[in-house]
Amino acid sequence: MITVEHLHKTFKTGDGEVEAVRDVTFKIPDGSFTAVIGKSGSGKSTLLGLLGGLDSVTSGSIRINDHEMTELHDRKLTLYRGRNIGFVFQSFNLIPNLSALENVMLPMEFAGVRRKERCERAQELLDLVGLSAGQQKRRPGKLSGGQQQRVAIARALANRPRVILADEPTGNLDSETGGQIMTLLRRLAQEEQVTIILVTHDMELAKQCDKILTIKDGSLQS
Repeated sequence: MITVEHLHKTFKTGDGEVEAVRDVTFKIPDGSFTAVIGKSGSGKSTLLGLLGGLDSVTSGSIRINDHEMTELHDRKLTLYRGRNIGFVFQSFNLIPNLSALENVMLPMEFAGVRRKERCERAQELLDLVGLSAGQQKRRPGKLSGGQQQRVAIARALANRPRVILADEPTGNLDSETGGQIMTLLRRLAQEEQVTIILVTHDMELAKQCDKILTIKDGSLQS
């Protein structure tokens, strides 16, 4: 269960302060697929960054499976994030000089997993997301956008996280490929019992999720 209570995030600017997230409260059950929808600048990506521990909160609480994220700092936060949270981004963020297989193995190397286990797990995940053995050996530049996003999803699953945060994961894909990625994410949420939170501005994509959180000017709309 993800429990967020009275979450605030304020940024200092040259003109004063901007409250990007305003008194946000919600709960998300384990294994669910939730969309956070809003226009550009509404605060949805800021909210995702706070949930993932990529940015510090101004005030409020983020509790993930009995761990209070706002009380974890530096090394403990890095360790927790690496083991429990996977990230998928619009721009894929793959390492260009590594193969698809090596990209998926990388988070496990940081986690201290033995090479044989890293390789087997990476192959298993790439099979799961639909990449052939030949495609697994290719570098990102030799893969299509949809294939690169499948690699990114496999990488996000590498350390068996309880939560995956996806920021506009279909934004750089055509509608057909984007639909395939959404189907894949939904299947993974069901089969792997992973909680997925998807940020999008597309209501049609959001309607495919179990729950929709609408954010406007940093506040959740009822």
